[in-house]
Amino acid sequence: MKRSIIGALLVVGIFAAPTGALGAASERESATVPDAGIELAYPADWVRVDYGTTDFDTMFEAAHAQDPRVTRRQVREWADAARSVDASFFAMERRSGDNVLVTVRGDDFDEAFFESSVAQLESDVKAEVRAKGLKLLGHVQATNIGSGTAYRWSTSFGGTESSNLYFAHPETNATVAVTVTTDNDASGRRVARSILDSVALSD
Repeated sequence: MKRSIIGALLVVGIFAAPTGALGAASERESATVPDAGIELAYPADWVRVDYGTTDFDTMFEAAHAQDPRVTRRQVREWADAARSVDASFFAMERRSGDNVLVTVRGDDFDEAFFESSVAQLESDVKAEVRAKGLKLLGHVQATNIGSGTAYRWSTSFGGTESSNLYFAHPETNATVAVTVTTDNDASGRRVARSILDSVALSD
């Protein structure tokens, strides 16, 4: 039986629903995600949560250095949520709740994607999101990461939009998923598009 295509898609709801997109920041922060084998750029005023450390004070100090107004409670909640979905990377804008999440699925990319045309994949995605109470916005689009095919689509739930990028890592063939959650408005879409457009294979 084919595994769920959007297994990593819905987890963003456990972090925070955006409460007012702040628009794309002019400054960008670059990050390498070794587990996923990618690089990406996100707004510099977002907080990258270093949930890999076991010492909470160290984790909080790192987050506080990025945004002095972040609270211990926020950092703890973000770290717990990221760990619960085995995230490879997580960054969030403290005020709006906009965030970017990178996960690496332990399955073979071919299992969910390879045998599907874009039209069939869109049909499958639409059925899955509808069953979960979401709405597919627009169409599933095929693009490229490196020399391989990648797929992008967006879904909405209430005032929240999730923009998604899925592709197979060329060396492991594991599915890499990048999900950006923002407000379902033009400003949020610009932020999400800029992040997903920045994704590239790391050296």
